[in-house]
Amino acid sequence: MKKKEVQKLRLGLYRIYWKEGNSSLAAVGNTCEGNRWLAPINWVYWENQHSCVVQHGRKIWKEVDYVERVGGES
Repeated sequence: MKKKEVQKLRLGLYRIYWKEGNSSLAAVGNTCEGNRWLAPINWVYWENQHSCVVQHGRKIWKEVDYVERVGGES
């Protein structure tokens, strides 16, 4: 997906279809700067010994083929 397409997504839960052919459920939210972030619910890593943080990278959107909103309004 391109940045312009990503910024049009509403916040919420989506099924993400990857260019490689698989899919994931993921949350789409906002950063402090107002940019969208993507957090697949099955991707986690330990940031430090006291907190588990969802992994979301800026380059990950390039790996997304398309998305479908799950539930709620479109």
